Amino acid sequence: MHGRSEKLWIAGLTVAVLAAMELAGHITASVPPCLVDPAGYGSGGACPLLHQFAAKHLGDALAVLREPHWLITAAAIVIGLSTLAWWRSTRALMHATLDAAHAAKASAEALLTAEQGQIVAVFEPGNIPQMLSELGRGDSELGSQRIIVSYTCKNYGKTIALIKEISHELTHRKELPTHVRYVPIPNLPKERTLVAGATTDAILASMPAPLSGSEAVSIRAGESFLWLWGRVVYEDAFGREHEHRFCCRYRVGHGFQPHPHGEFDRNR
Repeated sequence: MHGRSEKLWIAGLTVAVLAAMELAGHITASVPPCLVDPAGYGSGGACPLLHQFAAKHLGDALAVLREPHWLITAAAIVIGLSTLAWWRSTRALMHATLDAAHAAKASAEALLTAEQGQIVAVFEPGNIPQMLSELGRGDSELGSQRIIVSYTCKNYGKTIALIKEISHELTHRKELPTHVRYVPIPNLPKERTLVAGATTDAILASMPAPLSGSEAVSIRAGESFLWLWGRVVYEDAFGREHEHRFCCRYRVGHGFQPHPHGEFDRNR
């Protein structure tokens, strides 16, 4: 409503200005000098009125436009403007179609993500509490035993997931290394296809050498840690491959806790 009122106000103002100019022309018709050349208006030397000036020049313009070359030019202009309008509408339609296609693709990908299988590793401390409790106390008989950790892979998604590869490494360090190398374990779980909510049999990860008493003392004091990292490569029900990387740190009294790291702890 506001735009319509503004247009009516402009139209009324235009009519009022033209009427004022016509009235002024009547009042000053016999008063020189004329603002336009009075010749050819049949006004007897008087200044031409607004309607006379407009009618003459409009007639001259129409006479010129009746010439063939003007008709061809006008047709070319019309065709050019029509082509421009068609191109703009086609371009807008193309952009709208592309936007709709992108939106449909994003919606389909979101649906696949919501429905796909999602494998996550779940850890148990194994014999770590016992080993750390007794090692380094002088009378321990566990010096020749190795640290063993147990974990499983659980499908938290809504559809099946097929495990293709599992890698892990259990080690004693103060800090994470800069880079790690994922070496697949030779024996995968017996059941590699997990339905929604299913879990693999226990997977065992052990240190390459027994933990010494001094190392156990260092871990108990919080000066160093037991680290477990690895990855699970699996395929979802839609044939897409995914990778779950995990990185955990064992602390006395806290157990295994995820250790956020951009390269060692991610899902894609």
